[in-house]
Amino acid sequence: MESDSALYDQALNKLEQEIVEHVGLLEKKQLNSDSPLSQLLQRAIDLDDEELATRCYLLLSQYQYQIVQDHLKALEYAKLALTQSEDIPSLFWRIKVLLNAANCFHVIRNYPQEHQYLQQCLQLLETDACKGAEYYALHDQVNYSVGVMYTQMGLHGISQPFIEKALSYARLMNHRANQRRTKLTLANLMLYRGKLDEALAQYYELVEEFKDVEENEQTAILNNYIGFVHIEKGKYDIAEPYIRNAVRIREVLGNELRCSYSYSTLCRLLYLMGKNEEADLYLDKLNKVIEKYPYSFDKQVRNDIYYTIFAAKGDYKKAYDHFRELDIAFLDQEVLEHTFESVFKIEHEKQLRTREEADYIKRMNDEMRQHAKQMELLNKDLKNYARTASHDLREPLRMVSAYMTILSTKIRDRLTDDEKKLLEFAVDGSKRMDEMITRILNAAKGEKITYRPVDLQKVLAQVKDNLTKLMAEKKAEVHVGSLPVILGDDIQMMQVFQNLITNALKYNTSDTPIVHISAEGGVGYVLINVADNGVGIPEHQREKVFEMFSRVENESGADGTGIGLSTVKNIIEKMKGKIWIESNAPTGSIFKIQFPTFTS
Repeated sequence: MESDSALYDQALNKLEQEIVEHVGLLEKKQLNSDSPLSQLLQRAIDLDDEELATRCYLLLSQYQYQIVQDHLKALEYAKLALTQSEDIPSLFWRIKVLLNAANCFHVIRNYPQEHQYLQQCLQLLETDACKGAEYYALHDQVNYSVGVMYTQMGLHGISQPFIEKALSYARLMNHRANQRRTKLTLANLMLYRGKLDEALAQYYELVEEFKDVEENEQTAILNNYIGFVHIEKGKYDIAEPYIRNAVRIREVLGNELRCSYSYSTLCRLLYLMGKNEEADLYLDKLNKVIEKYPYSFDKQVRNDIYYTIFAAKGDYKKAYDHFRELDIAFLDQEVLEHTFESVFKIEHEKQLRTREEADYIKRMNDEMRQHAKQMELLNKDLKNYARTASHDLREPLRMVSAYMTILSTKIRDRLTDDEKKLLEFAVDGSKRMDEMITRILNAAKGEKITYRPVDLQKVLAQVKDNLTKLMAEKKAEVHVGSLPVILGDDIQMMQVFQNLITNALKYNTSDTPIVHISAEGGVGYVLINVADNGVGIPEHQREKVFEMFSRVENESGADGTGIGLSTVKNIIEKMKGKIWIESNAPTGSIFKIQFPTFTS
């Protein structure tokens, strides 16, 4: 009679074989029910094997993601796999689980969470335990996912090194499919940078490489982008067969989300060619996908899609309505804050996790412990990260500016004088944003800023223009008195006042938020007052609000990053000034800014 231990080992081996078989079925998309996977999970739990249970949760998540295309359900199983894998000794499966969770967050556009899990994957892959050939595939997949994430965020300069690293691992494995996929993404990066001819040349080279490959998602992407380039070059007849082929392939593959990308491109092309009746059909298909997967199409993405489609159709009123809803004016501030918040949150959580998982780290070798210490020093690299992020923000901005210029050229004769003026404001705003990002980049590089006379009256006029949307939403009033000329930097002073006014309106519960900006002179200095009727700041916390990442609880319930006022103070002190806060009884605060008197 066999011992209990032998029977246990046999059960584990059989379960392992069945999991391997189901992985193969999943890859071939031959699974038609998750019930056998659920049965595998139950047996793994009964056998009290955490690694096998982790792998079963992973299979269930991938089944929902790839076969059912229920991405929210896939995310639920991904989270269960993460919890189950916390204490397993296998780094291989821990990385697989983290990567799967990151992919689930990618499809619902939760980039901060995706970034967190991909960073954990990269950290684990840097250990000696993950240097062998069996980890090449994970290095390839993780680096590729990181690159695609940054590409989706518009940070193409950050993306490229990760995509190139993924390509190097695909070549090490001689994995032809992954090489083709990665080369295609590198060609796309060329397109996103506006180098149409160079991108097209790379696409045509890839056509030869894909010639003998069974049609798949990569061949659909290749056809879609070749068609897209020809649309941009005005060669609609050449573009049409490529776009139609992309639609055909994706419909055969059955991934509705992927189909929507080609529906959007084909719809725009057909309208440009005057084939409105057929274009309407594809617009209807696109609308149905957007309704089915709202988490993949936020307001910004939907407006970006629709304004280009309706502009191609010639329905300029609808195009303009969607264009107006794009948050172009706040692109620099929102993207920077979102990116910074993500990075800081990741670093903070990593440090907490390092302390909480002390027992886990003890099981690692000396190299892993040294690596953990090095991770604590990553905060010093945030300046370089901010510099690179600021630089890459110029790339999507150039694309926005180009589209606006194209739109202006095509529909200018059909616009009213007011609409022409609004479009000119938008184009001018994008140029100012480019200048602002350039200045921020120069400051991040440590380049010396040359201070010049700055007319604060003109600066406040520009700030009020920038905040028109926010002021209208808040029904706010911003009153500006007579302001002096100071010695400083106009872009940085714009940041100062835009930050102070935005905070004054954001942390405000009154029906009509009001901000008064005035100036008064003194011996050797000028004093600027920014007074509001907001919730106010308690006296004992007024110094604290200028500290990086420091936030004060307030009655408004509004949230923030704790970065803005620290930046304001830093700018003012570099201009030899100082800032402090006083009460604005009966409610609100007065920000006092003192500068040395400027004499011409």
